[in-house]
Amino acid sequence: MPNLPRTSGKEVLRGLAELNCIVLRQTGSHVRVERHKGDRMLLSTVPLHKTVPVGTLAKILRDLEITPEEFIAALKG
Repeated sequence: MPNLPRTSGKEVLRGLAELNCIVLRQTGSHVRVERHKGDRMLLSTVPLHKTVPVGTLAKILRDLEITPEEFIAALKG
């Protein structure tokens, strides 16, 4: 498993958008996103901080059932 990059909240949202995640709403500095996988709707919250901690990013990816490899590839575009 590759190491997750240190990215900003906006970069995380850009990568998630590449993976068909939809922004539902924003409350303050946090954005709620959803991803449809089959007949299930997966939800997570992304903080819009300058740097999202690696553990927080890992939890977001787990919630949305995205592998680190998929996310890194989406960030590279």
